[in-house]
Amino acid sequence: MIAERYPATVLKCLFFKAILVSFLVPFLVLFLVLGCASKVPVRDQPGEINSGAVDFHISGKLAIRDGKKSRSVRFNWRQIENHYDIDVWGPLGQGRTQLSGDEHHLKITRGTQLVEAGLPQEVMYRQLGWAVPVGLLSAWIQGYPQPQMEVIGLQRDATGRIRQFSQLEWAVTFDKFESSQAIAKPRKITATQGDRKVIVRVLDTLQ
Repeated sequence: MIAERYPATVLKCLFFKAILVSFLVPFLVLFLVLGCASKVPVRDQPGEINSGAVDFHISGKLAIRDGKKSRSVRFNWRQIENHYDIDVWGPLGQGRTQLSGDEHHLKITRGTQLVEAGLPQEVMYRQLGWAVPVGLLSAWIQGYPQPQMEVIGLQRDATGRIRQFSQLEWAVTFDKFESSQAIAKPRKITATQGDRKVIVRVLDTLQ
């Protein structure tokens, strides 16, 4: 019936078009899949980041901006595994305060007097008027994301050093590395989350 309705040349043309389409479809699908995949942010899962050393002792400057409020303090930070002891103070050593704890619990003291203890962000806001993500910063200061949390958009430079990424909605950038080696730690860490911005400048590595 088909042969009676269509000339032989038309049937041959339709036949070759069908073969061509069946040949090109797999390549078209592959092209579309690769094109979409290239738009998906790079995600480094926990365990894929080389966390390096855990303990450190540093001093430096901390600048915090929260909306229209801004504050700058000096600090001395000692980290042993998941525990931190941080001294912060203002100009001329005023308001010297001690922060100690981990990512889940923070204790604030002034001299020998316990001021308050509880959740880090809440205690810092109430007692200091500002807060920083101490549980994340302990890893960022050493030049890598917090290894137990998802990482998005991680980028490295030509030497392999991590330069920027996002974690828990914080956009993080590492700058001014202590050397040109791949394992060098950043001397400046900038973290932004909405209208909040935290800048850590490492001035000295202590014993």
